[in-house]
This record gives sequence, structure tokens and C-alpha cells, in this order.
Amino acid sequence: MTESSYDPPVDPNPGVPDHAAPAVKTEGLSPKALASSAVGLGVGILIAVLNAVQDNDLLGTLPPALQVILLAAIPPVLTFLAAYGASPGNVTVKRS
Repeated sequence: MTESSYDPPVDPNPGVPDHAAPAVKTEGLSPKALASSAVGLGVGILIAVLNAVQDNDLLGTLPPALQVILLAAIPPVLTFLAAYGASPGNVTVKRS
């Protein structure tokens, strides 16, 4: 038998797990993040106000299970659409 000359690679970051994310710093906020946050907040407030003002007439004709599904689905769908439609912007990423 011959001996192997394989040397395992040296760990550049001892003590840091292999799956750890690299350290990065970002500057600026993404327009997509701003749009989705603003729309999510606005839709939530709008639904709360409409429910308070309409006295159960907003979705009152629908079965309760469907009301819950619609009220739970509307904000995330509109939030996704706002983020999808917003420009990507310029976020600077600096690796440390």
C-alpha cells in the first residue's frame, strides 16, 4: 500500500460553520422592500378601517370561512404585487 499525499484544505475561518453566511454590509434600502412594506401596512389599515365603518357589510354576505380566507389573503397578495412591480433600485453590498 502506498501512502496518500492528500492534505485536507486549510479552513480560512476556523470556528465558523461551513454553512454560515458571509459577512456583508448593505447601504441603502431596496425600493422593492419599501414598496412592499408600505403597501402591506396600508392594506392592513384600510381593511381595518373599512371593517369598522361598514358594520359587517363589507364581507357580510359571504360565509365566515370565505371571509377569513379573503382577509388573510388580500394583504400578502397586494404586498407581493407591489414588490414585484417596484424597480430593483441600487443597493450597495460590501463584503467585509
